[in-house]
Amino acid sequence: ATLSTLPTNSNNGFTGTWLPALNNTATTTYTFTPTAGQCATTATMTITVNPNITPTFTQVAPICSGATLSTLPTNSNNGFTGTWSPALDNTATTTYTFTPTAGLCATTATMTITVNPLPQIPSGTAQQNFCAIDAPTVSDIVMGSANITWYLSANGGTPLAMNYPLIDGLVLYAAGFDPGNLCESATRFQVTIRVNEPTLPELAEQLQFCKELGATLASINTNGLVMNWYDSMTGTTPLPSDYVLQDGELLYGAAFNATTNCESTERLQVEIAIVDTDLKYFNLITIDENQNNKALKIVGIEDFPNNSIEIYNRYGELVWAGNNYDNSTIVFQGMANVSGVVSKNSYLPSGTYFFILQYPNTCQQTELKGFIHLENKK
Repeated sequence: ATLSTLPTNSNNGFTGTWLPALNNTATTTYTFTPTAGQCATTATMTITVNPNITPTFTQVAPICSGATLSTLPTNSNNGFTGTWSPALDNTATTTYTFTPTAGLCATTATMTITVNPLPQIPSGTAQQNFCAIDAPTVSDIVMGSANITWYLSANGGTPLAMNYPLIDGLVLYAAGFDPGNLCESATRFQVTIRVNEPTLPELAEQLQFCKELGATLASINTNGLVMNWYDSMTGTTPLPSDYVLQDGELLYGAAFNATTNCESTERLQVEIAIVDTDLKYFNLITIDENQNNKALKIVGIEDFPNNSIEIYNRYGELVWAGNNYDNSTIVFQGMANVSGVVSKNSYLPSGTYFFILQYPNTCQQTELKGFIHLENKK
């Protein structure tokens, strides 16, 4: 501080000089030597020079560009008042100077406030497609940049966990994130989520095919929908399209979208029934006391309950007729059930008989003709 020149006249009227020269930077003792010839002794004066103290402040933590920057305190931690310059800037790293109030034994102080730049807005595909069967989550989204924080809103909100499940139609927002300074991009990139779930066709629980067709998987009518077929509910390898269907087997079909390459999460179980219309029969009937060869047995007729049969003798005369032939309740056992040749409900004589069986179906074979050899031993 400014130190004024010491007076060369004492308060009690003596003149003289001071030594050493004034020093406004350190405490110093000065000696006054009276002018010669005066009845006066030397005098001393110590001028105390207090050291300047640097004001102290709590450092302001780094901020992200554009974040709120609070006004700096005008009172230091160690009790000095003053002002700061230049004006606060929340967009760039700046060093600010604190100038103490005049008259205080304090020097200027500085504080540099770091303003971190914001990351770039993420880039990527605005619509992301997934398969429902893969149970996609946020971690499966593919973007053109790394270090991304995901939100459900364009502004604010809570960051989503990476295992947050994706559903069809969900709209998400991606913010660029700097893990070093924890800053996010000023704006967010919008992404629409599409989760594909192919629709299963409506199929009967049992699918029938004619044996003569040699049906394969390609023979299954799926109403125009593409299907992957498996031999188990949890199988991972689809059966080839030329796989030959087997009677009684269970197959499991998943709908498949060739455009999205997605498979349905559920599988449809169907049972395969191969219709064999090439019926076989045992044509020997004996009417005697034992139970052997007691009736005309037509193997497989139970698969065609809607049938009709007529049996004629060698003269072409009808001796037996019936509908819904089933080898048990409705069955020919050598006894007439029409009147004419013999009395109704009477056993027929030994001989050769001819039968015609009609069993309508969608396959090629719908009629069976054959001979019956009847031996009446009663």
